[in-house]
Formats: sequence, structure tokens, C-alpha cells
Amino acid sequence: MTLDIVIIGVGILVFVVPAAWSRIHGPVAEERRQLDGERQRLAHERRRLAAAAQPVAGGRRSGCPWCGFPISPPPG
Repeated sequence: MTLDIVIIGVGILVFVVPAAWSRIHGPVAEERRQLDGERQRLAHERRRLAAAAQPVAGGRRSGCPWCGFPISPPPG
């Protein structure tokens, strides 16, 4: 009898609680993913606009071609 109660309790903890938790917190996670995607899109757009606004120095841009990080020109 006690074993049956323990098995039912574990089943509830394993199957019912996670499903209920995801129903409660699901919309918040989806909104967070959408906002994160929007933030990444805006960051990419800012990097693209910053790269386009940089003056061309000797036919080359003065930043990293992949990430746009400013790299100082070689001395001399």
C-alpha cells in the first residue's frame, strides 16, 4: 500500500508538475524568445549601419570584417 502511494507520488512529480509548470510559464518564455530575437536583429542592424558609416581607409575598412570590432591601423 505504501509502495503504491510512493509510485503515484513520483508519477505526479515526474509527469504532472512539469506539464503544469510549462503551462504557467510558457507564454513568458515565448515572449522572452521573441524579444531576444528582436534584440539580436537590432544589434545586427546597428553593426551593419556602423560598418557602412565608417570611412574607407586605403581601400579597407579599419575594423574586423566579421564582427566590426575596431582595429587600429598598423604603425608606419
